[in-house]
Amino acid sequence: MRVALELIAGILLVASCVGNATNKKRIKPDTFSRPALKEAYQDTVGVQKLSPEECKTRLGKPLSDSIFTLEQPLTEFRISIYNHLPKASRHSPGVKIRELIWQLEGEQRLCIWYLYQNKKWIYLERLTYADSAIF
Repeated sequence: MRVALELIAGILLVASCVGNATNKKRIKPDTFSRPALKEAYQDTVGVQKLSPEECKTRLGKPLSDSIFTLEQPLTEFRISIYNHLPKASRHSPGVKIRELIWQLEGEQRLCIWYLYQNKKWIYLERLTYADSAIF
């Protein structure tokens, strides 16, 4: 009797594993409209080396190109900018941030932030997020 139960349990275990393997959906990688955008998305170091103007040339016209200061507290969308600044600068009206946003295929967007320092824009961080994201 015990051998029969172990045999049945083994058969059920194997059957459940086979069923799970065949039911898995394939996840397609994100696709992008421009080869340069795909390359920039995959190569963070490459994006870090580009100025805002070089990004615009390489990636095309952004959906948005804006400049703001840190006079007011940052929203959830921009909160990670604080990770790149000393605490004393976090609410300073003298700190300028430039934000560029591009539309990607697959209902995603790419946002890149720059800090204005020594009369030039310095890369801070990038964020890829879904169009449907609510911050």
